[in-house]
Amino acid sequence: MKLLEMIKETLHPRLMGGRSGDLEKKEEYAEDHLIERARQEWLTALSIFDSVLEPELIDQAIYNINATERRYVFLLKEKKLNRGLSN
Repeated sequence: MKLLEMIKETLHPRLMGGRSGDLEKKEEYAEDHLIERARQEWLTALSIFDSVLEPELIDQAIYNINATERRYVFLLKEKKLNRGLSN
């Protein structure tokens, strides 16, 4: 009987369009890791800008800051949107 209950608990959320708890945790961990990586890239871009000495590289450093910041903000918004949909 326990086997049948385990199968029901595992399959029911999937059949109803949901996800199993383990899969959700793994996806959330991966999403958090991606967000943290994007934040680190943004902080690195800021650090590079602070250390640029050649005028020719300033525009590239600014572009890099903008690109990494937009990616980080996008990922944060996506997480917030996904969290709102899953509730």
